[in-house]
Amino acid sequence: MIESFAIYAVDLPGGGAIGISRMPGRSGDLAGDVADISAWGASLVLSMTGDEERITRGAGDLPVLLEAQGIVWRSFAVVDYGAPDGDASWKVVASELHAILAAGRRILIHCAGGCGRSGMAALRLLVENGVDAQQGLEVIRKIRTCAVETEAQFQWAAKGTACG
Repeated sequence: MIESFAIYAVDLPGGGAIGISRMPGRSGDLAGDVADISAWGASLVLSMTGDEERITRGAGDLPVLLEAQGIVWRSFAVVDYGAPDGDASWKVVASELHAILAAGRRILIHCAGGCGRSGMAALRLLVENGVDAQQGLEVIRKIRTCAVETEAQFQWAAKGTACG
């Protein structure tokens, strides 16, 4: 059975927040999940899944439904249980995420289950904001115990450098 949709959030000292969730729509109520995302106040949703994975798991219309709510959608596809090969494409999306967080707004990151890939990206953002990687992992795991599932995910997140 698929758990109900929930957002697990880490509030940042500057007023922004990073939310982690499973893929919206997995329980069959994509519109309801998008309403929950909107009510939470997300400015941007980052999908860590590819298009095929998103479509086959009930979130094919996610970008359109988010846009209708005034929420920006971005994709940063990483294979399940995997980590990105490099940093170049991350730096492009991360600059937008950091700008939103610096403005005191909220972002939501999802993968299929709301654990590995989404936790990895959330941890990377914390590290890039000057948080020690191990301490950041502890913070994230207090709200989402399954966050960051593999050593490769932790190592990729931990190598982030603080934003200047």
